[in-house]
Amino acid sequence: MLLAATPFVHHYSSLDNFYTPGLTGFIEAIAGLVLSVESITMDYSIRFSELVRKGLRFRKTFERAKRSVTDRDFAWYSYDSFSTLFFLQQLLNEIQMSFSELVDAKPILDVGAADGGLSSFLNLCGFLLNVGDNSGTNINQMKGIHALAKYLNSTIDIRDSDLDQHFEISGQYGICMFLGVLYHLTNPFYALEKLAHHSLFCFLSTRVARFSSNKAVRLDGLPVSYLLGPAECNNDSTNYWIFFR
Repeated sequence: MLLAATPFVHHYSSLDNFYTPGLTGFIEAIAGLVLSVESITMDYSIRFSELVRKGLRFRKTFERAKRSVTDRDFAWYSYDSFSTLFFLQQLLNEIQMSFSELVDAKPILDVGAADGGLSSFLNLCGFLLNVGDNSGTNINQMKGIHALAKYLNSTIDIRDSDLDQHFEISGQYGICMFLGVLYHLTNPFYALEKLAHHSLFCFLSTRVARFSSNKAVRLDGLPVSYLLGPAECNNDSTNYWIFFR
């Protein structure tokens, strides 16, 4: 996940009417927010919310669990998934609903769960989760999420899915967590359309920019995206797209 100190910033969108068949209503209903880390983390209504406080406490448990898995031949996901909770709480404040109200007693779908930090936390809070990632592109071939789920006695349902293929989703979900995934997909529209049929709401984050790569052209406000070269962004060939808001 990117921090605001980088050339790009988090783009979180509150997705209403996500159930609309196709993407016409889905896209029209997006309310986009570009949120800075500083403004969010210093807001007391966010920092001391139940969701954030519990999440940050669980982060210590999660990090201890990672240190306890000593017999491993893989690297952990290096980014802090729990910082996302600040942004999620901001969006919940915007719509004046709690996370539980938004889920509405339905399962949660977490797509691109990395090592399962947020999934494990939400499972501990009593939510049912189906979790998906792609072992072919996951930093440790999903060994991390399986090891930590076993150590934490988590009941999350873990599935290996390639979102660039014709993947299948069964059931309906209250929320889809789709964080830091969209720009990794060769066909992001297909994935969004598929998810839109199975989830009422979505928390989505992706990379966005305001200018062209040479900073000569301002592109924010235009419905365009930029196709990255294989080594152009963090030397990661799975970073395909930069979107403009």
